[in-house]
Amino acid sequence: MTTESRFTNFAVKLHTLTAQVAGAVYINGIQGLSVNDELQTGLDGGDGLVYFTFGSLVSGNPTIGFSTSQLKAFLDECGVEGMLVDSDVTHPGIDVYFQKMTQGGTRDAAAAGTHISTNAANGILVPQVLSLSHQEVARLTASVVTRKSGAVDPIATDTAANLPTGVFPSVDTNYTLGKLVLDSVEVKGLQSLEYNFGINLDVVGGSSEIYPTHVSISAISPSISFEAQDVNDIMAELTVEGKFYNATEVNFYAKKRTEGGSFVDNATAEHIAFSLGKCRVEWQTVGNDPKTISGQIIPWETNSGSPVLPVTIDTAAVIP
Repeated sequence: MTTESRFTNFAVKLHTLTAQVAGAVYINGIQGLSVNDELQTGLDGGDGLVYFTFGSLVSGNPTIGFSTSQLKAFLDECGVEGMLVDSDVTHPGIDVYFQKMTQGGTRDAAAAGTHISTNAANGILVPQVLSLSHQEVARLTASVVTRKSGAVDPIATDTAANLPTGVFPSVDTNYTLGKLVLDSVEVKGLQSLEYNFGINLDVVGGSSEIYPTHVSISAISPSISFEAQDVNDIMAELTVEGKFYNATEVNFYAKKRTEGGSFVDNATAEHIAFSLGKCRVEWQTVGNDPKTISGQIIPWETNSGSPVLPVTIDTAAVIP
């Protein structure tokens, strides 16, 4: 059989009961959109037979994955601890789409009943990894982990769907690697920085039901890794044992670009700042040729009357 249809990405629609009660929010700049059923088939046999003689569906754990370059839009909705996905009649939860590629053309968003949609009505949306590299577009990966709620399955698909009317996705903001500052000491020659949000989920069910019925966060253990070129300054700052920093002393930035130009001015509050709680910073490896240095930052919550999260985010920040 020949290939008669092809599909590609589209914006992700967030319209949950709790977080987007006022109306749907679309996350643009989507790449790598995937829907994963994660079904498990169990087999049984016996009686000395070579082959199994019974098969059945044992479990499923549907998830949705994607990445986005629209950092502010995503982080304003999701934050560092994820976002509850819940729904009712007028708030469907999260919808993702595979838009059809037009035979002999490009795209036809208005073509009725030709696209694919998947709805996740209940679960949690979590950020996973933010990747920042020298001169590259910053991207953030995320995952929707679903659950069954009553008679509502974790996901529902429509293979003859329409795309949302009046929605025209476009990339209108762009961020790249800014600077990393260790208590007023800027890390020179910074090449890359990766922020792992470190969200660990507890996904459970019972009574041999196929799908999980409860999804929650069991622990959050964020970490940041980085690589830089100026080896001597970092080794001198951190020493061989690494260094402890108090809350708000370690900060890094996603720097916003300006369309048609270079960057938004540092003094304009449109950049994204990440401020760490108490943390240890350690250099790990000096290698390559010429030499580069890699390091890691491990923050933790600061409990002193008013707790300070391991990482706090300001999506409308200046760069000092």
